[in-house]
Amino acid sequence: MKTFADIVRENDEQNKPLPVESVKEAAKSVTAENDRSRNFIMFGLPEATIEKDDDVITQTENLFQKLNCKTPYSKIEDALRVGHKKAGINRPVKVTLKSSDSVQYVLRRAHKLRQVEGYFSSVYLAPDRSREERLKHKNLVTEMKELMRRDTSKHYFIRDNRVMSVDKDEEDDDIIIIG
Repeated sequence: MKTFADIVRENDEQNKPLPVESVKEAAKSVTAENDRSRNFIMFGLPEATIEKDDDVITQTENLFQKLNCKTPYSKIEDALRVGHKKAGINRPVKVTLKSSDSVQYVLRRAHKLRQVEGYFSSVYLAPDRSREERLKHKNLVTEMKELMRRDTSKHYFIRDNRVMSVDKDEEDDDIIIIG
């Protein structure tokens, strides 16, 4: 029969402390994910020849007016161009808002940009994704395009990191999960 001391000794050997590096890595990952949730990326916004940070923020505020985003959701903390400047290429704009809820609100309204007259009709909004998330999303888009090419009778879209489809003449109740 084992004594209480023997049981404690065995459990103590099984519950070794985690290495400091793995704890730091986990904390970095959570912090980065939390920071990204407050950002979205704006593609296709025309770039001025001489542009200040205030110009980008003003353009973003104008975009929010076109999307009819109300006051608590349109609080922009930062907006800046990402990447190296090249002639003839519009760099993406990284926009940071007050909260992740604000970002989700703006992204849900982004489809309205297609109906706006002027240069906002060519602007595309996307969540701020990590490199791995971008690669996964790119693969999903490639898969979706291939399915669209093979079968034009269905409407394909990406939801919850999966390709889904619905017949073009059916209601949304008949969603089919592909992946």
